Amino acid sequence: MPFLMFRDGIRTITIHRQAAEREICAFARCLAQATELDRAEQDLATTLWEEDFSHISYRLVDPLLDGPSDAEMQSSLRSKLEESDQRARSAEIRRKFRPNLDPGGKAPGGPTPVIGQTARQSEIDELMRAEGTEANPLEEFALILGEVIVSTRAEEHVDSSVHALGDILCSILRWGHFSSLAQLLSTLEGLKGAAPQRASRITQAISSLADMNLLRQAIVGLDDSHPEAQEDLQEVLAVLKQDTTPHLLEILTEAGGQRSRKCLLNVLSQGKGPSADQLHRYIEDHRWYVVRNIAHLAGRTDDQKAIEIAHRTMKHPDQRVRRETVRSLALIGGRDSLDLLETALADPQTIVRTQAVRSLADLDPTRASELIVKEIGQRDFASRQVGEVSAYLHALARAGGNNAIQPLEEIWQEETYFFRKRGIEMKISALRALKSIGTGEARQSLSRAARQGDQETSAEARRLLRGGVKGSTA
Repeated sequence: MPFLMFRDGIRTITIHRQAAEREICAFARCLAQATELDRAEQDLATTLWEEDFSHISYRLVDPLLDGPSDAEMQSSLRSKLEESDQRARSAEIRRKFRPNLDPGGKAPGGPTPVIGQTARQSEIDELMRAEGTEANPLEEFALILGEVIVSTRAEEHVDSSVHALGDILCSILRWGHFSSLAQLLSTLEGLKGAAPQRASRITQAISSLADMNLLRQAIVGLDDSHPEAQEDLQEVLAVLKQDTTPHLLEILTEAGGQRSRKCLLNVLSQGKGPSADQLHRYIEDHRWYVVRNIAHLAGRTDDQKAIEIAHRTMKHPDQRVRRETVRSLALIGGRDSLDLLETALADPQTIVRTQAVRSLADLDPTRASELIVKEIGQRDFASRQVGEVSAYLHALARAGGNNAIQPLEEIWQEETYFFRKRGIEMKISALRALKSIGTGEARQSLSRAARQGDQETSAEARRLLRGGVKGSTA
């Protein structure tokens, strides 16, 4: 819209306090129709002139005097806006941090300063953010349009106001002003509650943001933006989620940066997640990370068919997909999830088995305790990787509580003759699992280990009793 106005020679627009509802609605109608005008017949300036506003004024110049192209005018306007914005910010920073000088130019009680007070970078960043959050006329006009939509009695004014408001919202999103847009959407949602009879028209304006290309531009742009932009855009997408979930899922398959993927997963995981049918179409994708994201989201939907997705992704050749599926199974719950987790304990990859035992402890503590005690009794258990052994023992402690003390105590009491290093590591993992139980009975077991254990076991038990956990792998 600013470029269109500049192209047609409009340099300033002023809406005076005395402007009536009729004028504001007519002005909104002009803006809403601006992109549809045929420049050979009529431009925006002519349209405004024909309305003969009494309390809306504007300044015009002849855009044909120098004959620049649209591209040149856009580039010129962009440069001027950026220069103006930079000058304003620099002036604000100088004002905030200049020394407190008397009228004579000298600091009270001291010599004439050569350099002003130095600002810390954090203070400068805070000023920049504060400058960026100040309301601008376009955002204020969007609020006026919202008020018109919910309060006007003239139905013919509503359509043009809805159209104009939708255009403004899209422009703010396109410019990357996510914080301002989030605040604006919050205010508009409040207007819907205040005027339920016009809530659908506010929703109609907001739905203009559900544009695939516009959303893609905003989300992908996160990877090159300030970290705070992610949180602001998440607020915006949360409002749009109901109508944009298919778009967001498609963009998730394309997102290449960590920040954009995390933003999408956070939004899609909030509240009611995507349906199983929406997720199902991506299960056969050849990219493992796409299927992993689908496995993650399967645990965040209340769709009963989510377990069908888990059955499929549990057979995926990539261990990272299977591990994410195991995480989701603890959230999906039910008998089928429990059966899949028990099967995952025999997975060929350590990271899958480790996650499976943790998920089992969360889903069914009683069954998990039985299975873990059984696994500990296997002859090859002590020879497994330290991380896996630690995960099993800590899962036993979490699932069994005081009931886990006896099997854990039996581990640290065992005599170690062969594979001494492995045996010591397993005993230390058992002691740390005891520490995680946190009860008086568990502490008594640690005290016995401090008195009766071998040298390494006693030293670790004493350290744990003092409150330290050195090098824990839990």
